[in-house]
Amino acid sequence: MMVAQALLLLRHGRNWRWNLRGVPFQGQTPTLALEHYEILRLFEDQPMAPLAGSWFTPSEALGLLKKAITSSTSSLTAGLAVVVCVDGAHSVNKVYNRHLEFLLSMPNSLGIGGGKPNHSTYFIGHYHGQLIYLDPHVSHQYVPLEKELDDGSPKQKRKHKPFSSFHCRLLSKMPISSIDPSCAVGFLMRNKDEFEESMRYLNLNQVIDVELGSNLGSKRTKDPLFTVMHEEPKTMSPREATEFERKQAADHGFELL
Repeated sequence: MMVAQALLLLRHGRNWRWNLRGVPFQGQTPTLALEHYEILRLFEDQPMAPLAGSWFTPSEALGLLKKAITSSTSSLTAGLAVVVCVDGAHSVNKVYNRHLEFLLSMPNSLGIGGGKPNHSTYFIGHYHGQLIYLDPHVSHQYVPLEKELDDGSPKQKRKHKPFSSFHCRLLSKMPISSIDPSCAVGFLMRNKDEFEESMRYLNLNQVIDVELGSNLGSKRTKDPLFTVMHEEPKTMSPREATEFERKQAADHGFELL
């Protein structure tokens, strides 16, 4: 779902919307219509579709995604970034609630992969302390995508409406306190400047820490969701944690071993 959202943002932009009446390409140019169709083909529920046909655990999916991004030479994957976070020991610490809501409000957000134990979901927004999500486990009857071109635009048979099965009209909500603390946050950043600006924006709004590198210091926040480092961290020798560090970890639901 996160990859599909990234492709839609790259091809159609943030303001693109599916027509809820089931007329998918009303008001769209033939080019946008065809691109939308080609994106759906990638995820069609049949063995030959490049991005469909197999189920993976969240950790497996992230591992495969990392490998694909690292090895890909396509410009479509150049700006896709996924950050794995642990927001507490057994449940999400309340200090991170605002951070998660803030991330979902960013214009280049690709949502958050998470959920409950043994039940993965895709969070796309928030409302009054709850996260809005899509459930990939909701099944639909398989209807083959049919490419029927008329004046350059794909069409669908009214009886089956195969395009509708790729879009959701009903959303579900889950309290932040109910979700598993492990999650994956997705971003779409098309170039280095956009990356730098996004990280600066998150730091200014007290969401993340930024380590600027040797002799340049750092920009700290009180309860960072994660830390961005401009240089690869040097290997640190193991040492005993101080009482202050243990207390700080305990306040955030962690235990230093």
